Amino acid sequence: MAKKRMFNLDAVNTDRFLDMSIPARLLYFDLGMRADDEGFVASPNMIIRSTGNSKESLDELIRKGYVIPFKSGVIVITHWKMNNYLQKDRFTPTIYTEEKEQLSIDENKVYSMRKNVMDTTCIQNVSKMYTQYSIDKNSKDIYSHEKRPKIKKKGSKHKNLFGKLPQDQQEELTRIINHLNESTGSNYRPNTKDTVIKFKNLKELDYKEEDFFKVIDNKVKDWTNSEQSKYLRPETLFRESHFESYLNERVHVNKEKQKVDLYAGFESIK
Repeated sequence: MAKKRMFNLDAVNTDRFLDMSIPARLLYFDLGMRADDEGFVASPNMIIRSTGNSKESLDELIRKGYVIPFKSGVIVITHWKMNNYLQKDRFTPTIYTEEKEQLSIDENKVYSMRKNVMDTTCIQNVSKMYTQYSIDKNSKDIYSHEKRPKIKKKGSKHKNLFGKLPQDQQEELTRIINHLNESTGSNYRPNTKDTVIKFKNLKELDYKEEDFFKVIDNKVKDWTNSEQSKYLRPETLFRESHFESYLNERVHVNKEKQKVDLYAGFESIK
């Protein structure tokens, strides 16, 4: 595989590109440096985490049409062939042939999803993998003809959701909630519907147990003895749209907590 990558001004020196956020533009270049010789990226979430970026930047690139997602989790850079030309002796064909077969390329060397697979593959992937709770109008139309599942009464479903997790994930979620309860003096349960759903979504984005612990520790330090302490709960801490920022933020212990700790120190001296 070639080690040099190029970027064409026709692709990046436009209002459409420059109107995106700085993190999204930086992520575009990071993805471009790590793509294979046909522009496919196997692990975009790993690149996001290793570069300190966020899922929101990838969502922005998808909305603007600079990358195309697939159901498999692989993405392709839309303007790859416009950006890069490789000699045959330096070219290694992509291994993602199934994804490649879903693409067409126009006269400007720009990838696009074939019309017959666009709705069933691309939109499903965006709604399922990247914006679980933000299903757009098109994806709603796709599923409107399908039979809606029956809703069970009285929330009996939440225990079944927890029971359907693999055993190791049940144990992991239990440890995470126990850590939250010990850190906050709370009594949350690991098997509630909302907690299980949020946990599953974050696990699908490759977050580890230690990431959950770090988010809890960060926000306990930040919110204890403040008005925000009421948000020290799974519903807030494990929200997909905030989890990455909670994980990577620099913690500032709130001043009220510092005053309490300082006063306690003086009392112990007496």
